[in-house]
Amino acid sequence: LMFVAALQGLNYGYGLTNLESASTQVAEVNKASWVHAAGVRLALSAQELAIGDEEVWSTADNLVYLDDTLHTYEHIRYALRYGDEKLRLAGSAGRDPALDLLHFGGVMADGTVVHGLDPMMTSFERHVSSIIHRFSKTPPEAPFGANYSAIMGDKDLGEIEAAMGGEFNMLLEASIDEYKAEAAAKLDSVSSFDNIANVGNAVVVIMLYMFVLKSLMLSLRNTARRTEYMLLGFPEDFAGEGPLKRFFMRANDTVGV
Repeated sequence: LMFVAALQGLNYGYGLTNLESASTQVAEVNKASWVHAAGVRLALSAQELAIGDEEVWSTADNLVYLDDTLHTYEHIRYALRYGDEKLRLAGSAGRDPALDLLHFGGVMADGTVVHGLDPMMTSFERHVSSIIHRFSKTPPEAPFGANYSAIMGDKDLGEIEAAMGGEFNMLLEASIDEYKAEAAAKLDSVSSFDNIANVGNAVVVIMLYMFVLKSLMLSLRNTARRTEYMLLGFPEDFAGEGPLKRFFMRANDTVGV
């Protein structure tokens, strides 16, 4: 029984610790997905600011939105890599070499150079920040309006547009997939350990019954049988009276005083 209690305690401690770790990795999936969606919103808002027709919202509101969203975007990107207690992010930097290569870039064993997601995100942030500065400074640049050639020819907008449909976007999705895979693996590990512990408890209980409790029951039954045989050796008139009387009563008989 002490072993069963210890196994249950180990199961509880392991589950509690690893579920907390799993919850942080689920939070990473959530925040990485937010970054992906926020990047699309930043790109559209930056283009709307450069066009300046104010059909979606005013330039002032757009500037506030862009500034706030870009700041949050940068903060969450940093927190995903290096951790943030308030956001319940442990930070993925240094946890997995493959994930670090995806995020920070490097040189693979075959000599292939991987540029990495974070340098691309930094470039994306810089171009969005440039758009904000250009159209909020005093005096601001004149908006492009419906001038398609000017929009497509603008360096900052061109880089932002290219990022949304190119390698940058694919690496963002790959990063989300990696975070999902890590979270799923952690949850599977906790679930597997819990199942093993439960099966172990069941086996121990069955073994206790087969080798301990059953033997104890047989021993008690044999003791009761020997006692019964011993009592049957007494004369009936002697055994039916006095202190031995209660040993000769059937289970459904009324016990006398």
